[in-house]
Amino acid sequence: MGGMRYAEISGIPKYETIGFQVISVFFLILFYLEVNHRMQGIDLGKKVSYRLLTIDEVDKMEQVVVLDNLVLDVSKYKWEHPGGAFLFDQLKGRDISKFYYGGYSLEAGVKPVKHSKIADIVMRTLVVGEISWKGKNFEGHIVVKGEVNKLTSVITIDLRKDSIEVEQIESLGKHVLIGNNNEKRQYTIANSMRPSTYESLLEQINDSINGRKVQRDSIVQSNDVTLVVKNYKTGISKFLNEAPLSQPVSLRGPLGKGLNLKQDETVVAFVGGTGVLVFMDLVALLARQALNLSPTQIGNAFKLILHVSFESRAQSIGLSLLEKYQELVQKKGLNNFELHLRFGDEDEGKWGKEYAKKQFKGRDLAKTRFLVCGPPKMNAVLNRAFEELSKEEKIRYEVL
Repeated sequence: MGGMRYAEISGIPKYETIGFQVISVFFLILFYLEVNHRMQGIDLGKKVSYRLLTIDEVDKMEQVVVLDNLVLDVSKYKWEHPGGAFLFDQLKGRDISKFYYGGYSLEAGVKPVKHSKIADIVMRTLVVGEISWKGKNFEGHIVVKGEVNKLTSVITIDLRKDSIEVEQIESLGKHVLIGNNNEKRQYTIANSMRPSTYESLLEQINDSINGRKVQRDSIVQSNDVTLVVKNYKTGISKFLNEAPLSQPVSLRGPLGKGLNLKQDETVVAFVGGTGVLVFMDLVALLARQALNLSPTQIGNAFKLILHVSFESRAQSIGLSLLEKYQELVQKKGLNNFELHLRFGDEDEGKWGKEYAKKQFKGRDLAKTRFLVCGPPKMNAVLNRAFEELSKEEKIRYEVL
């Protein structure tokens, strides 16, 4: 009645107003039918076997994204997604887990979105394969809690008799998934950040630098997984931060694309804040190899060049290990690691096109891969820079 009254006052024919209401209801019904159609034949409790794919195969596919270990073809669905096709054009080939579970935003200043159960159902219809390095379900309990800085904590979960394969090169940069039916979060595996492991490795590197005998020990506990968690007051982060020692925790992993390292490549990485965690276990593995504490998994032709940005030293993560390994590299004359540090905000002047282009100089671009992992603003700036540079040079780059 109110709608009809407004139509009379505004001069809009009343039947057009009613027609608009009918059309709105029609589209709501259409949406319901579409979701219902997608649900038909999907047993959410049924274990489904998918085609197994390597990361290299995934990277060659058009219009796919990765959610945990599932490969989704979004070529048609991107036109239906509320975020628009542009969103998936930006995410092409990427691991979208941190966005999907609402822990991270693609754009600075935009609130992360936690996807609904309907989204879960739609997602299942898009699966075209599964990454061949499969994750497993684990039951464990918290055994270590500590502080990384005032904004982040470190938490180690004992998986009891299970073993999560985190020392292998294929698992570097992957994540685990923690949560329940209502909320989930993905956390990067960073076993080198366990306090006892971290301090032991620092001491061993320091002994080598000073010419002392390096004492062997069990640096990484294969039945442990260590995570760095932000001190948020909500969600899974709150649960982990407030949980007492011995708190049971269910998790799944390792998941995601990981770093997918090649033996003869140079990786030039631009990271900021917690983005450095993706590379911490790689740096620790390089250090253990240099100290003859670990079997060689990464050959002499590999090199990691790490450009790291933190707000300050006080808010840094893993900085003492990065700097100490850089010192060892210089002392031993190794050529597998370079560290470039910056402190302050991640403005465009710091991380823009010219800075990125400087990293091309003197490199075999065919054997160089550029990776970006930082806050949304930094990621957006460097993604735009490499997108422009890719029109001038044939380069390989990815925003993690």
